[in-house]
Amino acid sequence: MLLSSQNFYVGKIYKLKVVLTNVSYTSNFCRYKGMSEHLEDYVSVRFKPPGQMSAGMSFELMVTFEATKNEDLNGELQFAAQSGPFTVPVQCTTKKCDVTVDRSKIDFGTHVVGETIRRTFTLVNRGALGTRFRFVKADYEEAQEVRAAPRVRVVVPAHSKALQAHTLP
Repeated sequence: MLLSSQNFYVGKIYKLKVVLTNVSYTSNFCRYKGMSEHLEDYVSVRFKPPGQMSAGMSFELMVTFEATKNEDLNGELQFAAQSGPFTVPVQCTTKKCDVTVDRSKIDFGTHVVGETIRRTFTLVNRGALGTRFRFVKADYEEAQEVRAAPRVRVVVPAHSKALQAHTLP
């Protein structure tokens, strides 16, 4: 099990009801011991000890995450049971952009002087944060001048943008 708050907004409060189940074959007790130190300012746990739990019984706890800064947080909640200690990982991640191109190389092939060759490729942002991009001239000595349209644009979250690059005569 992983408690996860992905793509959070700073200033918002996120609540998650968690159900833990006694999967041992005997009656068990469960006690909340604490959390990773770096989570203490951002995460709180409301836990009412369930008392003795028969095999297969469940109980609930409420985990609250208050996003006060734009920074990823990772840690764990620690518990003790008769069958031994266990932890529940906690992961809170900020919005990120995840930009990829549908090909690693744009090949213009051979061409005659004065001829213009166009190639289309797709830029995809699979992340939750938009980003600006622009094209720059390659720094290779043998590189030809290449122009691309659009020159500076924004790719928004969960969208793709078809772009066209062409050589100049």
